[in-house]
Amino acid sequence: MSIDQLMVDAIDMHVHGAPEPFEGDRRVDLLTLGKIAKEFGMKALVIKSIRFGTGTLTLEINGLLNSAILVGSIVLNYDAGGLNPDIVYAQGRAGAKVV
Repeated sequence: MSIDQLMVDAIDMHVHGAPEPFEGDRRVDLLTLGKIAKEFGMKALVIKSIRFGTGTLTLEINGLLNSAILVGSIVLNYDAGGLNPDIVYAQGRAGAKVV
């Protein structure tokens, strides 16, 4: 099986991309990552940030991609507040699925 075949319907559970404030430059921005994932037939990319929840960002980028390939996540790092119920609520109100 080729790498291209392995990518079809794959889900990457931990992806960092630009923008990522305060962490320096990332090699690839999230819009480009989404385009690449679609091109290879991936099912989803779970977008991570160590500074902020990515639910609203992924909603905007998915709109540009006309796809639901990017999935947002919530930051639980201690220096970003740990498990913050207000953030969970805000991400849910923005359209993120809270499970």
